[in-house]
Amino acid sequence: MFQFLDFDSNRFNEKAWFLMEKVLELSDPSLLEWRIRCDWWLRYHRTRGARDKRKMGEKAEKTKMKVLKPLEDIVL
Repeated sequence: MFQFLDFDSNRFNEKAWFLMEKVLELSDPSLLEWRIRCDWWLRYHRTRGARDKRKMGEKAEKTKMKVLKPLEDIVL
């Protein structure tokens, strides 16, 4: 799921964020390729370009924030 969400075209894919929530519930995120993303991934998914009009529904946005929050706390 990390690899899928790395691509700009997938950043606002609602199904992907719901699936990512399930993946993290079942796995240790520190083992899921987090080490190579920890410097940029959170910022990448929290920001949008000025011209980017894409957005997700409220439920998907809440799920995304729920996924991102615990990732902040992982110390590598």
